[in-house]
Amino acid sequence: MKTKTYRLFFLIISLLALPGLAGWSAGGPGDDPSPQEQDKSSRVGHEGLAWFESSSASGFLSPAGTSDRYGYVLSDATYNWVEINTATPLFLSGDDAFTDPVDIGFNFKFYENTYTQLYVSTNGILTFGQGSSSFVNTGMPQDTSPDDLIAAFWDDLAVGGNFNSGKVFAAQGADASGKYLAVEWYQITRRYAQAADLLTFEVLLYENGNILIQYQAVGSETTSCTVGIEDGDGIAGLTYLYETGGLAASKAILFTRPGAAARVKALPAYQGDFSYNHEAIFNVEVRNIGELGPDRYNLSLSSSNSGWTASLYAADGATPLTDTNADGVVDTGLVEMNASATVVVILRAAAQASVGSWVSVTLTAHSLNGAVEDAVAKLQSAIPAPYAQALSDNKTGIRLRLVSDRAPVSTRTENWFSGSTLALSPLTSGGYIYVWERNYNKIVNNETIDYTDIEFATLDKTGRLVRTSSKLTDNQAVNQSTRDRYPVVASSPDGKVGVLWVHEIRDTATAKTNHNIYF
Repeated sequence: MKTKTYRLFFLIISLLALPGLAGWSAGGPGDDPSPQEQDKSSRVGHEGLAWFESSSASGFLSPAGTSDRYGYVLSDATYNWVEINTATPLFLSGDDAFTDPVDIGFNFKFYENTYTQLYVSTNGILTFGQGSSSFVNTGMPQDTSPDDLIAAFWDDLAVGGNFNSGKVFAAQGADASGKYLAVEWYQITRRYAQAADLLTFEVLLYENGNILIQYQAVGSETTSCTVGIEDGDGIAGLTYLYETGGLAASKAILFTRPGAAARVKALPAYQGDFSYNHEAIFNVEVRNIGELGPDRYNLSLSSSNSGWTASLYAADGATPLTDTNADGVVDTGLVEMNASATVVVILRAAAQASVGSWVSVTLTAHSLNGAVEDAVAKLQSAIPAPYAQALSDNKTGIRLRLVSDRAPVSTRTENWFSGSTLALSPLTSGGYIYVWERNYNKIVNNETIDYTDIEFATLDKTGRLVRTSSKLTDNQAVNQSTRDRYPVVASSPDGKVGVLWVHEIRDTATAKTNHNIYF
């Protein structure tokens, strides 16, 4: 049983006693910072604002004849089960697992790519390029992983092991429609279903690119899965059903691959970033994914805010794009098959625009070879209010990020972070105090003792380190597990700072813990 006692301790840190902190002038990240490190990555939308669009929020069933932007067409098919359960089963069992690469036996075209291998998942999906153990099914297309997939019965399923006696098979064959690879999930179950509530279904991939999915047994729960296909970027996809009824025994569904045509894709489809110095810069890749040779793409922009301008530049970000074929429209120039043109879009706010001003711009790329679908990329930006942000990751350690309408500043306060809590507070003198946990361990009498310290750093208003990483608590000398955790921090008008944390001592022999709150 845990025993808890609470004592209140007061630890006041006088900032005037810390070297370098006296004499600061009031200010903030918008007061003409002199950054130590300009954060360049955010200029192309990798940090800052982001907008995401989901393909579906509730269940739906697509009617026969539905097509996606690439041209795949969905239809009902004649059920004609191909039994392959006498083949050698794939090495696949358990929950949330996938196979090593499985040879298809021919070149299989899937959207704009061609594959000779695929991966099979216990969760009713086939993927290309890499395996996936994802058990959370979604509608498609979706701009989150997994991509490049065929969902035959995507849900949280299980194969063999302690769940059922099911297996998964793969075999090559041929019929009147040509060569195929068949993959069969045989007598498997949902992860939490009864062992007798069996599922048996299969996918046939044809050399002509068509995809046939058939169902022999669908169990008692038929309203919780996804059936469909999606390309490698989450841009094009075709869902037969998502989280609704529509499957039954002896059901067959066909996804028919379209013929050769002109096609174009714009990536990323959605980008957002703050505007710094009234300017936001985005890189958009306009890709020729068609099969009719080189193509040229006319470019157009539409904006939600006439107070902002949008301009198109070449990959260097300085050379304006022009009309290369004299048709009166700015274009990419000629783009070879399976190649891309980088288009730089610069959004500029009016000089009088203030904090909170925003814009949404749509870039459209139109194929001059006659692609049925234009490619569209949405770009969004806003002028930010100044703020400070505590950040940590494995690559860049612990950082303070200052954002204003002028430029983002990122300062590393420590190279690595092993705790679970970060805390940050502005100071009345204009800077910041940054507090975090640091986990350690040591060996005492052949026993591993874990301990956690509270550490801190102080920075001025521009993000410059004034006091580098220092210990607020030091538990190095303890002989039992001792952790100082969950720091919170606040500053007072008189220039002092209060830090509150939990002090935890654990007796490993009895598993009892003692918690105290320190201030």
